[in-house]
Amino acid sequence: MGSWFGLGKIQGPSIKTVVITSIIAWIIKTIYIHFIGVIIFPSKNTNCNFRKSLILIAFVQTPLILNIIIFDKSLLFLILITYIWYNICLIIGINIIYNYKNIFKATLIAVAPLIIFLIYIISNFAGNPVTLT
Repeated sequence: MGSWFGLGKIQGPSIKTVVITSIIAWIIKTIYIHFIGVIIFPSKNTNCNFRKSLILIAFVQTPLILNIIIFDKSLLFLILITYIWYNICLIIGINIIYNYKNIFKATLIAVAPLIIFLIYIISNFAGNPVTLT
């Protein structure tokens, strides 16, 4: 992709950096899901510990391994497919592990970061019209 966008040769991150960053992201996602699911929106039947939440997030992220096969710009649509698959797995997993009776709470917990991100992006471009030259 570096040659496609005229950036020249781009040095990729080391495997050590990728593994450490992935573990940190896994723990941050688990803390968010566990805090929202157990502390803020608990169900009467919610009986979940942090270990179960760690396992849930680990299993939910497995569809994202398919992003490895994206090596050409014509395959970029697969990112959207794996992300939708990830969100569906996350919604189902949250609904099961926290014993929610409806799917609305699980959907709200899973999609809230995406909604907040989109609101942030829209608010940044609301006052400033973007022109492409």
